Amino acid sequence: MSASDYDNAIDVLVEVALFDADKEYVAVRANDAGSKVIYTDDAGRDRTYWARDWTISSVRLTNAADELRARSSQ
Repeated sequence: MSASDYDNAIDVLVEVALFDADKEYVAVRANDAGSKVIYTDDAGRDRTYWARDWTISSVRLTNAADELRARSSQ
């Protein structure tokens, strides 16, 4: 896959799946286009960000897959 073919929709799904609420953000969801993540803080304000590049390299993809497998068995 070339850089011009890259689609971050899977990265968004991974980001949402691996989300853990903390002091700053209590929830996360994908935007309507599925291209960015929307984090909600404890006051109910939304902040929109690009997802991390979970799948752009084979090492990151392997790490993301390992983390998703670990969470699915909990």
